[in-house]
Amino acid sequence: MSLVSFRAKSSITAGDLVRVDSVGFLTKASAVALDSSICVGVALNSASATDLVLVNKDSIYTEFSGLNPGTRTYLSLTSGQLYANYAAFYTALSGTTLSGAYLTELGPAISTSGVHIEIEQPIFINR
Repeated sequence: MSLVSFRAKSSITAGDLVRVDSVGFLTKASAVALDSSICVGVALNSASATDLVLVNKDSIYTEFSGLNPGTRTYLSLTSGQLYANYAAFYTALSGTTLSGAYLTELGPAISTSGVHIEIEQPIFINR
């Protein structure tokens, strides 16, 4: 298990998918832009601005819901959230005015609530 701690830039909730900003603070990740799509893991505790947040960057996290075991999960266009499969990512992207978004694979669902966090580098997907 690989855990790291960062200071929160703003409010973070346990279970949020997070990234590190350009000055080293933790903020919610999103698939909308390259810099926001470089996810470092899942926040393990809730925090306010400047509080420490423990992040799971390479282990099993079991507090999600609505997953299908064996399917890949992806970073959402909505900050801090995930999509349960690629179809959900592409459907959400198609409903926007964006020319594309950054597909960041988080890892496989291992149960209806668990993901084995194995974050991949973002890939730009055209709409």
